[in-house]
Amino acid sequence: MSSTCHAIALAIATCVAQQLPAADFVVSGEQAVQVVQNSVTSTVQTATFNVTRVGNNWSIINDYTNSGAREYIALVDGRSYSATWDIAGTASSGLVMDRPADRLDASTEFTRELIPAFLLSGEAGASLTNPPVGFLFPRHPGLHCYRWEMERSTESPFLPKRIRFRLDKELVQRVPRDAVTYFFRSGYRDQTLFRRFQATQRNGAEYSVTAWTNWGGLNIPLQATLSHTYFDHMDGRSTFRRLSVLSVTRVGRPPSNSLVPPLLPGSSVQEVINGTCYSYTTADGNYLSPQQAMSVGRVLMPAAPPPRWVTAVGWVSWFPWRTLLSFVTIIGLVLVVALLVWYGFRFLTSRE
Repeated sequence: MSSTCHAIALAIATCVAQQLPAADFVVSGEQAVQVVQNSVTSTVQTATFNVTRVGNNWSIINDYTNSGAREYIALVDGRSYSATWDIAGTASSGLVMDRPADRLDASTEFTRELIPAFLLSGEAGASLTNPPVGFLFPRHPGLHCYRWEMERSTESPFLPKRIRFRLDKELVQRVPRDAVTYFFRSGYRDQTLFRRFQATQRNGAEYSVTAWTNWGGLNIPLQATLSHTYFDHMDGRSTFRRLSVLSVTRVGRPPSNSLVPPLLPGSSVQEVINGTCYSYTTADGNYLSPQQAMSVGRVLMPAAPPPRWVTAVGWVSWFPWRTLLSFVTIIGLVLVVALLVWYGFRFLTSRE
């Protein structure tokens, strides 16, 4: 399953370019996350975006209005590049991965929503098995558990008009327990919360284009909406409708400069090559080649391979310590209660 999932997600990451028209473009616009509770719609988070496509390569820049942070992700020649800046813009850090699918798992919903809108092609009725969806939090155990059913219209024979997301029970059963524990972090309630989440997804989710714009003979979404049922795993009960609204404000020709995100001199870079993470500091703001990174980079080794759906962006312990400690606590409580009952019984029988 790991190789299949990687192959499908890599196909998405490379835009399935052989099915797209020979057109390079840059699209700018706005995104907003809205929640619907008691018939009242509220906007909870907004961002602006720039999507650039040049040949088989692409980049996505998100500026988050709430935090002021900026995130830059690019796929260039089969490698993913990422850069983040602090609010003041005085510090940056970079990440390079040889498995773009893993980077998508760790990206925000804003980034993953833009891929089907502008970078994913497919024929009518086509179905993708388990790419990461754009409406769940990063590293959510359900990211790869949906089947995508795509539709297209005569207005845009290349980019999908509608995508229906159906939760696939077989894929759910294959989710590693460590991935569930890593996300929910509630101890013995992790699996229960995951089952409750599944019960809320019976209606699936839907991406729909509501308006198109034409640029250079290519129809591109002007407005689109991604709707799904949100499960609040913090309280373990609440559900409400959640909308991601996308609006395009400009379409044009891409700039001539490289899609690789720039870094400030002295920035820290982590590069993942064949499962090993190498860390180095860039003196001039440029990334090193893989050979140079392996030669001069400091090796950061994980304690053990992370779960399949836990990204390599920051190594984590593979052992479910929280779950183990929860079980130990339960066993201890049972023993304490048993001892109290036994002493109580002894006390009563001694009085008799």
